[in-house]
Amino acid sequence: IHENVWLVGVSKVLPMYAKVGVPVTRTRERDFCQRKLSLPKELEPNFSAKVNIQDCLRALNTPVLERKSSLVQSIFDYTRGSHFVSNLPPGLYFRLCHSMEYKFVEKGLEVYYAGDPCDDMFIVLSGAVRALQEPLNSVYCRTVDLVDKDTFGEQAITRPGSKMESQVIATE
Repeated sequence: IHENVWLVGVSKVLPMYAKVGVPVTRTRERDFCQRKLSLPKELEPNFSAKVNIQDCLRALNTPVLERKSSLVQSIFDYTRGSHFVSNLPPGLYFRLCHSMEYKFVEKGLEVYYAGDPCDDMFIVLSGAVRALQEPLNSVYCRTVDLVDKDTFGEQAITRPGSKMESQVIATE
């Protein structure tokens, strides 16, 4: 199911290749990458359409293997406004939306702990979370509050296999 997912290390890609995703010297391979990372015309983001959170949640609560393109499109359109994901190639992000899962976290509970393997990227759909930066340092701890459509755990895409460097707690 995930054989067509492309991971792009953003620190390794020059801006001139951002739409392609992978710097390739041969034109034929570059064209192939461009086609894979772009969306078919019928699946392009529709920013004029008003996608609400209920449509997105309905799509996210549909089992991954049963999701049709229209449901994936709801997830894509609702979450595309995030700063991090808006910089991903649309084709890559659409494929990531297909495998997204919904996770509800009660207020006061941790989403994950520092040191956990970074296997997932998170998008705040509703509510707020507080990220504790450097929580293992007993002297100093920075906090960052994240709200609707903010992302965290991006290193699951940019640095797969790394450890979580923060601890995130649901605040709303």
